[in-house]
Amino acid sequence: MVSKHPDTGIPNVGVYRHEVKGKDKLGCMVNPANHGAYIARRSAELGKTMEVAIFIGHHPAVVLGAMTRGDINLNELEIMGGLLGEPLEVVRGETVDLPVPAHAEVVIEGVIDPRNMVTDGPFAEYLGYYGEGNKPCYLIDVTAITMRRDAIYHDLDPAHREHVLSCVLGLESGAYDAVKRVVPTVQAVHIFPSASSFVFAGVCIRKRVPGEGVLAGMMAIGDPAIKGALVVDEDIDIFNEQEALWAAGTRVVADQDIHTMPRILGAHLDPTTYDETRLKRGPMLTKVVIDATKPVGLPFSTRITPPKDLWESMKLADYVK
Repeated sequence: MVSKHPDTGIPNVGVYRHEVKGKDKLGCMVNPANHGAYIARRSAELGKTMEVAIFIGHHPAVVLGAMTRGDINLNELEIMGGLLGEPLEVVRGETVDLPVPAHAEVVIEGVIDPRNMVTDGPFAEYLGYYGEGNKPCYLIDVTAITMRRDAIYHDLDPAHREHVLSCVLGLESGAYDAVKRVVPTVQAVHIFPSASSFVFAGVCIRKRVPGEGVLAGMMAIGDPAIKGALVVDEDIDIFNEQEALWAAGTRVVADQDIHTMPRILGAHLDPTTYDETRLKRGPMLTKVVIDATKPVGLPFSTRITPPKDLWESMKLADYVK
């Protein structure tokens, strides 16, 4: 969904959900922590409506670009062009003053009055649960629908891994940049797909200073979508979940290496979220950093590893007849 900030005019693109409400009505559910919600709230403060254009079906790089995490002044349309390797071709909407990808299969234009809220749901959520109904959402008054001849409607299963594959690149790169600002020796950030695809991050650092592990984890969970972080040393392949869990199981002293942070704005569709009273569901959750790095300058058990030259010289065919 394309919109633009009422103060700067900078376009914003995000992936949200839209429940059909009527012949010319669509719901628009945006996580309160996402930029689309900040734009809606600012528009409401100014007493303005919010023009939107939903485009369906395009190059995968365009979808990945839409999920880029960055400053609210970041223009995701430019990120899409970077991923494509050429400028993204856009056209002006038929009824809204917004740039729309020219080669999209379907475009739905409309207007939101952000001062008026409705509800949507229940839905099959990305976390693997049926979400509650009556989630607050905005309402789009549809003003135009355009499409290519013989348009292809791009759909996906909303409650399985394909739902959130597009989120991973943006989350990983955003978290990596955040960690690198304070821990320059970060080696990699990986969103574990087994943890519902983007609620838990693995962070690999070359630790040289006490406390770097926790600091790296805190920076990684700064994104509202990331609920927890597991920080490991450079000898751990963070893209191998078995190795990452081995590090957690053998290097973590639970009472000193597990750090919980309650009452943080997060992904409100998570079934463990709560409001300020902690009596009802809301937009806040408790985040966790697990520091599975070894202590600096102190002795620690040696990991069992075969000699590299021997391991690389071995050929399975020599032993299998």
